[in-house]
Amino acid sequence: MRELSVFVLRPILVLLFLGGLLVQLAVIPQTATELAVALPGFASLATPYAIAAILVILCLQVALAATWRLLSKVRDDEIFSGQTKPWVDAIITSVAVGTLLVVAVVVHHAGVMQLGPPALILLLTVLAIEGAAFVLLMIVMRSLLHNATIIQAELALLT
Repeated sequence: MRELSVFVLRPILVLLFLGGLLVQLAVIPQTATELAVALPGFASLATPYAIAAILVILCLQVALAATWRLLSKVRDDEIFSGQTKPWVDAIITSVAVGTLLVVAVVVHHAGVMQLGPPALILLLTVLAIEGAAFVLLMIVMRSLLHNATIIQAELALLT
């Protein structure tokens, strides 16, 4: 079952990564340009918000790459080695940075500039909450992985 899970997850990670790349290189710049033309009052914010969106996706791509590496550890039955902690930390850090970027955009957009439809602010707020929840979940999972690693090491000493 473990091999099947890794086999299925890897193409999904590739598709997510490539989809993010497409959004970074084509969708975000095009949308920012169109919004700047359609909403002249938004023109000065189009580039900074586009950069923030590209960076958020980059953070998620880092998390995907770290997840790929963890899948390799699972496949090779090395998930309980001490070498997994940096990859879990990379996921936590990258998603936390991405979440903070979303929070910064929400605060700037809604609080400072007082712009945009409420639906956009709600969407960004939900994304920030989901990001924070994911980071907290990963912190718990890191703790569980740490405890399992200790137990695995103790069992190895007994055999």
